[in-house]
Amino acid sequence: MKRTALVAVALFVLVAAFFAWGDMRNSIREATSWTGTVVTQGEISAIYWVSNHTRMYEPVVYDIFGGETMMALTLRTPPVGGDWAVSPHATQNMGNATAFYETDSAQEAAAIMKQFGAKYAIVPKTRDVHAGWKWLRAFSQKFDETLFFTKVFENADALVVAVK
Repeated sequence: MKRTALVAVALFVLVAAFFAWGDMRNSIREATSWTGTVVTQGEISAIYWVSNHTRMYEPVVYDIFGGETMMALTLRTPPVGGDWAVSPHATQNMGNATAFYETDSAQEAAAIMKQFGAKYAIVPKTRDVHAGWKWLRAFSQKFDETLFFTKVFENADALVVAVK
């Protein structure tokens, strides 16, 4: 093989290895949310706070994994998760729940809660949330806006807010 052909093959292998390594790191990062502990002990405490301060089947905004845990432990109703086959407006709810966690607007988040008919929301502080479309870190600063929200429970892992 000619020297230029060997250099071309070596360069190709290096470029392929570089992209494969980058893809592997991205794959590991993406998989971590799915394979790690999803609902934390602090969130369980928040779920029990909600159970003690709401009525059965009351809607409470939460992401899919937390919502399914909350539903199993307390019979409170999240806007996403559970039995998708009987969930009305599932894709619309996923979009709205994702927007609730992602937006930096307290006014928008409060409007979404009211649209769901929810007085309370659980906001994980130490993990990413998944409300149907993607994993994301909840934008929590909006809940400091006392014009729209009251913090009713908080620990290291979770925050429960009431919409005004």
